[in-house]
Amino acid sequence: MPSEAHVMFRYSLFSLALLPVVVIASKVTIHGLKGKFEIINGNRACPLDIEHATVTRKNGAYQLSNSDVTHNDVACEGENVLEVRKTEPGKNPDSLAMDKQLAAELRAPYYHGVLDSARVCGISKVANGTHFFFVNTESPVAVPKSSVTLEADTKYMVFIEPNGNTCVYQKEGTEEDGLVPSAEPSDGRACFPAEATVKLMNGREKEMHQLKVGDMVQVGPATYSQVYGFTHADEDALTFFVELKTEAREEVVLSPGHYVYANEKLVPASDVEVGDTLQLANGRRSRVVSVGSSLNDGLYNPQTVHGDIVVNNVVVSTYTTAVKPSIAHCMLLPFRAMFRSLGMAVFLTSEERLPSIKLVL
Repeated sequence: MPSEAHVMFRYSLFSLALLPVVVIASKVTIHGLKGKFEIINGNRACPLDIEHATVTRKNGAYQLSNSDVTHNDVACEGENVLEVRKTEPGKNPDSLAMDKQLAAELRAPYYHGVLDSARVCGISKVANGTHFFFVNTESPVAVPKSSVTLEADTKYMVFIEPNGNTCVYQKEGTEEDGLVPSAEPSDGRACFPAEATVKLMNGREKEMHQLKVGDMVQVGPATYSQVYGFTHADEDALTFFVELKTEAREEVVLSPGHYVYANEKLVPASDVEVGDTLQLANGRRSRVVSVGSSLNDGLYNPQTVHGDIVVNNVVVSTYTTAVKPSIAHCMLLPFRAMFRSLGMAVFLTSEERLPSIKLVL
């Protein structure tokens, strides 16, 4: 006779089959830092190609370690790390000519980092203090001190050394590689960006990408609940989110299909309008003064035993328009039961665009 755990697991798989929209998401877009870049403009000091074999994420930034970088197919020396962060055009503190040009002509954010020590890869050397820009343009952008114009809908890398030497590269691959953020948010992916914050029971705050199964997170006024799994966790995604700002200066960023408490009802974030009121973590309500969109890294959707979660001080549901919240809460009952009785955490992911379950004891 099958054990209770085995029966519960089989029932969980059946429930998963009934939730294909939640688990199997549409095409994911990525930041485009990983892969090979080939030179399109530069002098003899510029490597012909640069490849990033691996990109890691830490503290809200992407890291390119020398051990995972090659110039002209030659491995780079040492363990130095280039830390790259998403940057809004015109807000680069270094105020380089490249940034000013991007601010004038580029609407979407780009990625920027500075080498804190020289990078040596065989005979190729990039100087300490070199600025790296990773750009995906919606319209042509001219590169300062260069004859190159970055064409629309193509991924580029530009690095500028302290002496002004400028090297421009185009990434290998096409739009099918997920290099271009979609103009509209993906309907099947109802999540939060990596930098969205939650509050733990001990009073500390965590960003979404740092959140772990078992964390006790705030779900309402003086109310906390455990995270028992994730219905999505993709650190490499880059997509557009709905951005809601309130009179109380709270700002929550989430996918359009995610439910929020607006005017004391659960409604999709895409339906929230200026003048609606959102429920805050302290139990008060605050009027929405701005509804917009923003491009952000990561797609994370933690599931709490309670069913709600406080994100950026705003109370939202963990459920989406894919399935009615009351039905989704019932269908995920087996997962909550496995977590409570067996200590198993369930991750429903689609990293390979196919559903998978990971059970963690």
